[in-house]
Amino acid sequence: GSSSARFGTGAIGGTIDLNSTKPLEGIGVAINQSIGSFGTTNSSIQLSQAGEKVYVKIGGYYKQSENNFPHKSSSGKPLGNQENANFSLWGVQLASQYQFNQSNLLTLEVQVTNADRNLQSSIGSSASNNQKDKNLWSSLEYQHLLRRGVISVQYGFLFDEINYEGSITSSNQHKASALFDYDLSTNFSIEVGANTTNVAVNTPFYNNGVGQENRTNLFGSLLWLPVNKINISLNLRQAFVTDYAIPFTPSLGVDFKVIKSLSWQLDLKGQLAKGYKVPTLNDRFWVPGGNLDLLPEESVNAEVGFDLKNISSTPFWVSGTVYQLWVDNWILWLPNGAIWSPENKRKVKGFGVELETGVEKQLERVRIKGWLNYAYTKSTNQEALDEYDRSAGKQLPYVPFHNGNITGQLNVGKWQFQLNTVATGKRFITADNETEVPGFTLLNARTSYRFDMTNWSAQ
Repeated sequence: GSSSARFGTGAIGGTIDLNSTKPLEGIGVAINQSIGSFGTTNSSIQLSQAGEKVYVKIGGYYKQSENNFPHKSSSGKPLGNQENANFSLWGVQLASQYQFNQSNLLTLEVQVTNADRNLQSSIGSSASNNQKDKNLWSSLEYQHLLRRGVISVQYGFLFDEINYEGSITSSNQHKASALFDYDLSTNFSIEVGANTTNVAVNTPFYNNGVGQENRTNLFGSLLWLPVNKINISLNLRQAFVTDYAIPFTPSLGVDFKVIKSLSWQLDLKGQLAKGYKVPTLNDRFWVPGGNLDLLPEESVNAEVGFDLKNISSTPFWVSGTVYQLWVDNWILWLPNGAIWSPENKRKVKGFGVELETGVEKQLERVRIKGWLNYAYTKSTNQEALDEYDRSAGKQLPYVPFHNGNITGQLNVGKWQFQLNTVATGKRFITADNETEVPGFTLLNARTSYRFDMTNWSAQ
């Protein structure tokens, strides 16, 4: 659903919130080595030390691939192996926390990555382009735990650099946030806070070579449990962005626990939310074509869903969501003579269904598990740009109607076998839906064995 009211990301769709977990007490070592097709290798190592007050977790990884898979032309004619598509990637991660006492925590997280990849050319071309990426993400958070709540203050710094054939684009982001989360009673809890972000981009593709933006968010949330089985959440947020008037973005969510027994759980849920998306720096400052007069995209999102779980000797689960999305001021890049430029041209309507189901069975030393995910997405343009535009009522380009995956897993003693299939339906590549690319299916197989030693485990 819309995430603007809760997280202030400026995202019309959902967000993914990543968190590092505390390692188990003592010394931990995890090593992974995998080998795949087309010269692909993936190596990683993680070391950890955790005590009563302090933990440190450090890791590194390296991945490379020749990526020289065989490919065909659109007519099915073999064209040999893909060339100029090899890549390598390495990174290091650090996570550490110090607990001063029962009420005060300080957490540091740092990640550095470096990638070097050749970008494959279109079919029939032997050209080779190279891109090198450097990234640094870091955060420092202080938490003060209260008897019925928490106060947290966080600072983050992010650096990104893209070197495309000698043209370097870099960005620096400074982020700061403060949050107060408190349980007023057993039925009421509140969350209030603020965050701010400063972004500065240096690139030869902008006027004067620089693009800057400041974003500040004020937000509040209320969670109310009027009766034992109902949760109601209200989120309110007001954002302030350089050169833009951002709409007020509230959201309202309801969760109803219809059944909660020793073997069955059934939850019904619903949400109504307003969202927005500010034009990107590229939309505004790109030379040639950037448009400083763009308006933010605005959206309204409604969704309902359910979660059903059976926790008997053969547990299974089923969850489903149906959503409707309306977007105004959709930003679209259009040709203006020989130059493409973004404009607020579209009204878009989205409808979707998401389904997940799975089952698990334990038979002495054998454990069987299978799960399936499916998504149906219909995103259509509601207005024609002019009398010659045939895109009204048509699916948006590159958005498949159908997406899904199914996974089966078998554990026998220390052995694990897994088979996964991912399917993506056809996609249109023109706004009038006259041209399409066919769907495709990927099959992945994995086998692993776990070695257990005194105080050690390897897989």
